[in-house]
Amino acid sequence: MSGVVEKMIFTKLIRKIFNWKVPTALPSEMFCHEPGELTWEQWRINQKSKYPIRFFICQTFPQKLNYLLMRFVNFIYWIKCHTIKKYHLLDLRQPNGSYYDYRYGYRDVVDKIIFANFNLLSEYIEKELEGQYKAEEFLAQIKEIEDVSPAQIRSLEKAIELYKWWNNDLPAMQNYYSEVLNTNFRKLGKEEKERLYKRIWEMQCEIDDAINLKLKEIIDIRLTMWT
Repeated sequence: MSGVVEKMIFTKLIRKIFNWKVPTALPSEMFCHEPGELTWEQWRINQKSKYPIRFFICQTFPQKLNYLLMRFVNFIYWIKCHTIKKYHLLDLRQPNGSYYDYRYGYRDVVDKIIFANFNLLSEYIEKELEGQYKAEEFLAQIKEIEDVSPAQIRSLEKAIELYKWWNNDLPAMQNYYSEVLNTNFRKLGKEEKERLYKRIWEMQCEIDDAINLKLKEIIDIRLTMWT
């Protein structure tokens, strides 16, 4: 809060009028300092003792005013977060025309876990890195920098790879699975039906295993997904 007080025009004006000088840097008693060295705490005690009225006008009053202003700013921020931005809520909806095409309504936790993780991955790529192509350009740039951590490069590569898988490879797998699932079973013999039933089960397991693997890979790069 003290940093905000220092930046307030009102505070600067008052201190200029009363010729109130504040040290640019002093140690705190909470941290290591030399014995007898002047600290912020001691400076405040000395100034309050010598200049009680000026101390109140130039130090105490601006801090109390700043506290009230911060309460107001936080209240406005609370309203904004609960009506417009809603940072505390995770939107599970899927894009129109996507394979899942989920826009509203009840879904099991099984699906919600998938939507939540891949929506966050998509937010990282699309908003923080400005889309797949910008992310790939950024990846190419950092590969040219000598002192960039190889782990950072691998993590960004993995994030882009997962994003492509979610938007391209998984829908292709799901669409093929739907085609097989919609086979006209009436025209098949008993053995053909049994083989197809088995294949459908195997395909579902393959898709589930692939999703589980990709979810784990998202978790593995979680700490690097910031800009």
